[in-house]
Amino acid sequence: MKVPATVLTLIGLILVGCAPGPTHYWYHPDGTLEQAKEDCRACQARAEQEAGEMAAEEERMQVRSQRRASDDGWKFYDEQVKSRSDFGTMYRENVFEGCMRSRGYMKVKDYHLPSNLRTKSYSMGAVAGR
Repeated sequence: MKVPATVLTLIGLILVGCAPGPTHYWYHPDGTLEQAKEDCRACQARAEQEAGEMAAEEERMQVRSQRRASDDGWKFYDEQVKSRSDFGTMYRENVFEGCMRSRGYMKVKDYHLPSNLRTKSYSMGAVAGR
């Protein structure tokens, strides 16, 4: 049985429309949405830069270290690389969060936001403001 492409497209659009939104927002009681967007972008850039610098330093340290040629050694090396990747993500998120907090933002659950605020979502978080 063939399903028409329009039916599949319609189902896809319905599923995308039902995707949940952010569960929390970065909110500054005295801030506007425009200022929140600017601060969010600046903190994302800072987090990306610092995470990149940390990853470069890790790579320099790894190049200096001895690597075993045995299968177990390479497996261990692969696990270390994955672990550093996870660490890099956590590092990036922590830098972003610290940056936003240092600018006076609070992490607020979506249902605690005043109803008259506007919002905008970014890859590292969502912001809210007047």
